[in-house]
Amino acid sequence: MKKSLQREIIASNMEKTNIDLQKLIEQKTGKLLSLSYIRVMKSRENKDETPKNLITKKLAENKRKDEEKNNKKMLEHLMKENVRLENDLGNILQLKNGVQEYILSKKVASKGEVVPIILASDWHIEELVKPETVNGLNSYTLEIADKRIKTFFQNSVRLVKREMVDSKVDTVILALLGDFISGAIHEPLLPICQVQPMDAIIRVQNHLISGIKFMLAELKIKKLLIPCTVGNHSRISPKVWIATENGFSLEYLMYNAIKGVFQDEPRVEFQISASQHCYVDVWNYKLRFLHGTQIRYSGGLGGFTIPGNKKVNMWNTPIPAYYTFMGHLHQLFDSNPKFLVNGSLIGYNTFALSIGAEYQKPCQAIIFLSKKHGKCGVNPIYVE
Repeated sequence: MKKSLQREIIASNMEKTNIDLQKLIEQKTGKLLSLSYIRVMKSRENKDETPKNLITKKLAENKRKDEEKNNKKMLEHLMKENVRLENDLGNILQLKNGVQEYILSKKVASKGEVVPIILASDWHIEELVKPETVNGLNSYTLEIADKRIKTFFQNSVRLVKREMVDSKVDTVILALLGDFISGAIHEPLLPICQVQPMDAIIRVQNHLISGIKFMLAELKIKKLLIPCTVGNHSRISPKVWIATENGFSLEYLMYNAIKGVFQDEPRVEFQISASQHCYVDVWNYKLRFLHGTQIRYSGGLGGFTIPGNKKVNMWNTPIPAYYTFMGHLHQLFDSNPKFLVNGSLIGYNTFALSIGAEYQKPCQAIIFLSKKHGKCGVNPIYVE
């Protein structure tokens, strides 16, 4: 009995031991498998963490972050733009709803008084300018001179009529400022003067008489005032004799002859000055007219302004003038507010080329003097 019980106890213990051993084996086996799995996975991870793979992963991550950053900026920009457009739309709607129109009626006012001042000088009617001597910039013959003079009077009348549309014009000034001929004052002029001085001055006289008659016929004015000064080219003396300049000038003789032609025309008034300066009073404005020989200019940096202002300031000391008008320099130039230089009818010639003068088209000048505002406009009178 005891042996049988012992065998059962031993068998039971063995079975229990087997079971515990089996569990132990299973636990150990499982741990071994888990360790093997971890080693395999770590091995695989180590294979993915090569330098190339790491760089690729880093670049991809940076790209993703940049895209996120750019998308965020774009979103912020679009939100701001949307706010701006909403504000603009609101302003537009406000303007549309708040438009206030002003009714403008045509202003009815009396015409202001204006005196046109037409400058005529430096025609050099008989001097020849061949195109090849001035690089094709100009050509001047007796026939061209005749045509330019006619155009000068026609365009002068046209500009005065245009001013009459808005202004009251009762008086026109036609200032004759000299050098209508080239004359024989310099020996180099003789080969290029197509006619002699006497014939040239007669030709100019005929043109001036015809032009004055044309102006009187075309313009409904009460007075045509003609101040006259002589130029240096019309002299018959070897040099300019200042004290007796008029007595040796063909232009002085011509002015007096033309004055005689219109002595019975009440609308025409000549002012032929015995001085180098001729003064004309228009309303409260004193105007000075001269040929301009006194202005010495040799191509300085300031142009005519510096020598012109010096002379005008000196002349204004004894007799203050509102404005000074002159010719001689062959360049249309307005120094504003002191003096104005007339252009020339002959245009660009060899003398202008030799001194480096600015090229200008042949022209004269017209100035509009307003009773209320003074000098209010300067226009070239083109003759071609």
